[in-house]
Amino acid sequence: MTEDERISDLLLRWEEAQERGEDLAAETLCADCPELLDVVQQRIAALQRMDWMTRPRSDEPDPKVGTTLASRYQIDELIGEGGHGKVYRGFDPELQRPVAIKLPNDRRLNTSNLLEEARKVARLRHPGIVTVYDVGQHEGEPFIVSDFVSGTTLCEAGPFTPIQAAGLIAEIAESLHAAHEQGFVHRDIKPANILIDQQGRPLLTDFGIATVSGETQAQVAGTLPYMAPEQLGDESVKGDPRTDIWSLGVVLYELLTGKLPFDDSSPAKLIDQIRTHVPLPPRGINSDISPALEAVVLKCLAKAPEERYETAQQLAHALRTVGRTRRPMRWMLLVVLILATTLVAVVVRQKWSSTPTAITISTAHLEGMNFDGQTRVITPLHSFAPCTLEAWVAFTGDPSTQYVVGSDVPNFFGIGFGVENNRPNVETIQGGFRVNNRILPAGEWTHLAVVYGSSETRLYISGELVSSGPPTEVPQQTTPFVVGNVGEQHRDMFFKGNIRSVRISDGERYTDTFDPKVELAPDSTAVLVYDFKQSSGDAIDDLSGQGNHGRREWSSEP
Repeated sequence: MTEDERISDLLLRWEEAQERGEDLAAETLCADCPELLDVVQQRIAALQRMDWMTRPRSDEPDPKVGTTLASRYQIDELIGEGGHGKVYRGFDPELQRPVAIKLPNDRRLNTSNLLEEARKVARLRHPGIVTVYDVGQHEGEPFIVSDFVSGTTLCEAGPFTPIQAAGLIAEIAESLHAAHEQGFVHRDIKPANILIDQQGRPLLTDFGIATVSGETQAQVAGTLPYMAPEQLGDESVKGDPRTDIWSLGVVLYELLTGKLPFDDSSPAKLIDQIRTHVPLPPRGINSDISPALEAVVLKCLAKAPEERYETAQQLAHALRTVGRTRRPMRWMLLVVLILATTLVAVVVRQKWSSTPTAITISTAHLEGMNFDGQTRVITPLHSFAPCTLEAWVAFTGDPSTQYVVGSDVPNFFGIGFGVENNRPNVETIQGGFRVNNRILPAGEWTHLAVVYGSSETRLYISGELVSSGPPTEVPQQTTPFVVGNVGEQHRDMFFKGNIRSVRISDGERYTDTFDPKVELAPDSTAVLVYDFKQSSGDAIDDLSGQGNHGRREWSSEP
């Protein structure tokens, strides 16, 4: 019998004793093998920290419901419970909005450490991540307040086709990559921590046990069926984004097959499976899964972190690639003909037309102002709502997150719009939304307009209404609108491409499809109009007559 088998046997004896109501000490278990005492003690401690998984849930009324935290947040209903705490639906009367309130378990996490980590998490900014509004203590008990998402969890959504599942996990992976880029590792990716809002958009939540990438985490943390092998070892491990990629692979496996790759009622046996067993290939359960998609899943579930995808962005790209269907061979001749015809048309258009084409990735030749990822224009106009922002823009095709206009507030969402992975991205006070089915063309002029209304937020592309989101609140904290950046106090998410003109209007300028004018002219509702064809220096004139002249500046950081 190997050492691992002996340890597993001892842990099973401990579990059987627990089921009989006996507390069998590690010293008793290891009487004949004292050399295993330290390891067995560590494993028993880990199992004890996971005992919430098998504890029956109490049917007694929750004493927190009906109370008020910190003289502000009203607790209305218990909506979720797990090993790391309870989540309640609540209400913030000061800002008149529903909120989600999490009360973590004190016995699991040090209160001061928890609050420190929660404040870090509150700085996470991404439309695909649920926003943390506030953290604090009430009678010595820590709490975290976040956006309340009206919808459901991934546990209750579905079923999904393999292609739908791949697209959904790709979107989650992109949000996860944004968190990794900001220095966070989630460490508890599972269906219950993925919310699906009423627009069908997946949102990552519960970064309550997140750790900063590279930090050592001594305590076992996570939900056992979704934990990576390296999280279950005897030694402390550093926060590694590839741990989250494993967990997301488990979620994808479950979506595709309806089963977990590793599953056992005994935590000790389950830990052994995760660390040593190879999962059944998904196609052995669901033959509709393509070989390419199966390969992605199994790469996520590689035992060694270095054999998985290096980044969640790479995983997202792989999933979007397998989502493309291959055309039958009988269509190949037609495809070749179409491509040849298109190529001729492009050559003729480039020769006889001054309008840039979508295949022109460089925008350096275009009129207007070039924004190189370090340039921006600061305006004196502070954010307000309802309002309408619009601009004529030409993108370079760079997939990074960029903002055409932004008024972002540090630690909160502001008002702005831009592009992320070449898809339109809108930020509102409550959060934001992205349009995944519209890829913006690179190298040609596109008119973008966002109406930040009191009943909904609407996105228009070239005059066509393409998406809508929740209403935009009046900003409680205002910052200047910035052209070419997410906000004045930020040194990231700079725009790359050309901007020809920008107009900011008071109220909801557009309610239906419209024909965007080539020139954004001043009128009675415009409070700022910039025409960059007429601006060559650092001073940018406001043509609206409202005196909101801007100044151009460069950042030393890309």
